[in-house]
Amino acid sequence: MSTVRHSEDVFFEEEDFRLPHKPGYYALAKQPLYSLVLLVPLILLYEIGTILVNTDVITGREYRIVAFNLVEALGALFGLSGPYMPGILCVVILLGWHLATRHGWKLHQNVLLGMLVEAVFLCLPLLLLNRFFTTGYLIPNAAAPPGEWLAEMTFAIGAGLYEELLFRLLFITFANMLLVDVLRGNETLCGLFIVILSALLFAGYHYWPGGEAFNWDTFSFRAIAGLYFGGLFLLRGFGITAATHAAYDIIAVLLSG
Repeated sequence: MSTVRHSEDVFFEEEDFRLPHKPGYYALAKQPLYSLVLLVPLILLYEIGTILVNTDVITGREYRIVAFNLVEALGALFGLSGPYMPGILCVVILLGWHLATRHGWKLHQNVLLGMLVEAVFLCLPLLLLNRFFTTGYLIPNAAAPPGEWLAEMTFAIGAGLYEELLFRLLFITFANMLLVDVLRGNETLCGLFIVILSALLFAGYHYWPGGEAFNWDTFSFRAIAGLYFGGLFLLRGFGITAATHAAYDIIAVLLSG
């Protein structure tokens, strides 16, 4: 290894002078802390929109996105309950994930801004693909949509958050733990199988009993969208994936009038 001579005849290896590698935007945007900071405003907007717009003032019934109700039911199986449990669960998972990875707490505003811009650009292929399969833009599936514009916007935000929490963060993570870590399956083959299964479950979920009628065109679009979101989750992390999904739904609502 080459060396350099100090004025006092002390020899130093060149590696001693190298600065530690600092992660760039691509790596930072995948970190859970950035996902948490990016998505907390969406969690708050969804809850505020539900209270102000999607709640029946007479009965007090809240109209929620189906995925929110499913995460709530899933949490109840493990003794986790409460009116805001899915949102709190999302925050706790990302915070715990951040603590486990031992990344620093310093945030860069330009990274968060880049994540927002990236999410908007990444949703554009889905908008184009939607037009190939259907004549109108598909908007989020809600448990009981009131049919108002602000209500649809609230559902759009909730779909991006909780459908990705359910089908990507929870399903892909735990399925991978089961098939790869516990059953010792091939990581590549199991990963491909999990992403495909997640996409099919995501597509089928939109035809929840009492909701939208099944249609092969819309199912095919949603299955492809599920594969797209699965790939984004693996390559770009949860924050950008959820933001991309929310951006698609919000723009779809706006274009649908």
